[in-house]
Amino acid sequence: MKPLTLPRPFSFPARLVPVWLHSRVLAQVLSHVLAHQIADGELAMLEGKTLGVAIRDAGVEYRLTLEGGALVASDAAPDVVMSGGLHAFLMMLARREDPDTLFFQRLLAIEGDTALGLEIKNFLDRLEWEALPMPAPLKQAPQQALSAFETVVPWLGKLPGLSSRNHQPALSSSKHQPAQ
Repeated sequence: MKPLTLPRPFSFPARLVPVWLHSRVLAQVLSHVLAHQIADGELAMLEGKTLGVAIRDAGVEYRLTLEGGALVASDAAPDVVMSGGLHAFLMMLARREDPDTLFFQRLLAIEGDTALGLEIKNFLDRLEWEALPMPAPLKQAPQQALSAFETVVPWLGKLPGLSSRNHQPALSSSKHQPAQ
């Protein structure tokens, strides 16, 4: 499978939003959706630790920690960063590919505290997405977003100046050393 890359001009609006705002919105949504898992201690590994999620081609980064029984935005440097392209994250959320496959194909990467990263990856792998407390249309959103992405991005790549070969990923992970 050849991964698709979001053309850089289309990531511009997302890159204008500061990390803290992206993180705060995601933390509030995930705290609500994962409330049962948080209460059961399934995310206890994030207590006092910061998870960074970097969607490289979209130029978006999130930083989350567990504090007071809720996921919250963090200003701290991440202990672990899970990074990849938007396509890989959409495939994982849509359950087309499991996290292990995406990591082995190097479409997703864990950098920093790899033990923590593996705990988070295992949590994502065993999470029963269908059982999460969300309205049905939201449960279908990842599949719909993936389908739209896989339809639109190849078409955009045919436009002059927007080919995936003509741009670099928006975020560089050079500040983090890849896990071995």
